[in-house]
Amino acid sequence: MIDLFKTNPEKASAKIRINNSLIGVLFTIFGIIWAVNPSKLNFWLTLQFVLAMPLLYISNITYTKIAYRKEAHLWDFFGWFTGNTAMALVLNIFGILIYILGFTSLFYFYIGIFKFLYFVLIQIIFGLALIKLY
Repeated sequence: MIDLFKTNPEKASAKIRINNSLIGVLFTIFGIIWAVNPSKLNFWLTLQFVLAMPLLYISNITYTKIAYRKEAHLWDFFGWFTGNTAMALVLNIFGILIYILGFTSLFYFYIGIFKFLYFVLIQIIFGLALIKLY
């Protein structure tokens, strides 16, 4: 059986850096909107800000576990799940902000879906190639 979930400090470090950057961007955007025009913060937008930041933080904590523990499978899955859920919220925040500001949100939606499908296709192709190598 192939064990694709191994302790990988480099992967964990990279994920933590990305998540920390996203947390900083979210705090900055939230603060700017709060200071400039708090009426733009509706319930759904605020809820997504409030959920995305702790999920990114939880993902950071789980990726620190991956770097130094032998049993990385469950931590990797939990970090992946919380990180991807937070990323979906972040993308939705940007979509809502684009809609509120009056830009063409449908264009943003289609570009996002296209990039996501392209990413999934690449992951499937390289994932199958990786499994064949083992």
